[in-house]
Amino acid sequence: MGTNDYLSNGGDNMNFFKKGVQKYVLDYKLRNILIDYFKEVDTIPVVNDIKITVE
Repeated sequence: MGTNDYLSNGGDNMNFFKKGVQKYVLDYKLRNILIDYFKEVDTIPVVNDIKITVE
């Protein structure tokens, strides 16, 4: 199971995460994962569907 450090430290009253048997600190935040991903992908594909039509 993986979660962010805020929740694993009991943030938002999720104290059950503090009872974990073992903890691996990766020092790689979720925001950095997203930043690295979008640096590689470069763009997000946009779907140009017609959502509203005028009759």
